[in-house]
Order: sequence, then C-alpha cells, then structure tokens
Amino acid sequence: MVYGVFLRAINVGKHNRIRMDALRSLVEPLGYGGVRTYLQTGNIVLESDEPAAVVAERLEEALAGSGLRGATAMVRSREDLLALGDGTIFVPYAAEEHRHLAIFTREPIDLPKPAPYEMRGATFVAVGSGAVLAVIPREAPRPVNVNALVESLWQTQATTRWWNVVDDFRRELTA
Repeated sequence: MVYGVFLRAINVGKHNRIRMDALRSLVEPLGYGGVRTYLQTGNIVLESDEPAAVVAERLEEALAGSGLRGATAMVRSREDLLALGDGTIFVPYAAEEHRHLAIFTREPIDLPKPAPYEMRGATFVAVGSGAVLAVIPREAPRPVNVNALVESLWQTQATTRWWNVVDDFRRELTA
C-alpha cells in the first residue's frame, strides 16, 4: 500500500531540524519501499504492507531514536488522501480572503455540529479520514492557531498543512 506520512513537530522553529535526505536515510533502513520526501515539509511517501498504525509507530521510534523529540507520524493511505476531495469544498471561501488548511489528527474526530462549523476564528468545512479541512480569514488581526485549537478541543495530536501543499502531495502519491 502507498502511504503519505505527515510528520508533526519537524522543521518548525530551531528544534527538531532534519534535512530531507537525512529523513530518507532514517526511513529507508526500516524496509519500506519507494521512500520519497516532499519539499522541506516533513512529508514522506512510502510503500508498506503494514497497517498505518504500525508504520506510524515504527517511524516515531526511529525519529525518537535519532533525537527528534515529540515527532508524531500521521500516516494516511493514498485512498484516504484522495477521499479528501479535489478542493472544491473550499470554493465558497475564496483563496484571496481565506487560508485553506488540512489538519491531520492522530485519532478520528467528530465535529459537534455538521460542517461548516465555526469556532474561535476557524471554520471547519469538512471532517473525515483522520483529517479536518478548515479555513481561516487572511485578514484576521491574530490568526488562530488551528492546529493548537484542534489538539485542545479534541485532545489529540495533529499536524496542519496548507491545502495546496496537501493537494500537490496527493499528486506525488500517484506519480
């Protein structure tokens, strides 16, 4: 199975820095096929017959063993990522006025109300496959930290990516 991996707490600020060639070198000895990284995002493409939860656990052990603290792997199948849609869910929220986000969560979550659901400056427009799609206004005086909001509200670890990065990455999975 082809998986997309989104790493939390990698290459943010001055801690947990790792070059993508070093990340590949860390992952390849685990026996996964087709290991590729995507830009400097901490996103990995790999192939494995193991379930996603096992892949996540093995990756997190390798990351911790290399000194990367608190790095969490959100592992999604190609099918899970394609199920997020083609981005048309964002059409009512023009890119000129809104930032489009995908937040990958450790565990699946449920919104307390049907989407779209607004809370603390973020609008959650869809949820499913261990991911939440959200928008925030570009002109917000203090943009909301959607990742921290999701982690706080649903008591789960999460990692956030711009939708255009996720959409490009999904194309990488099919290459």
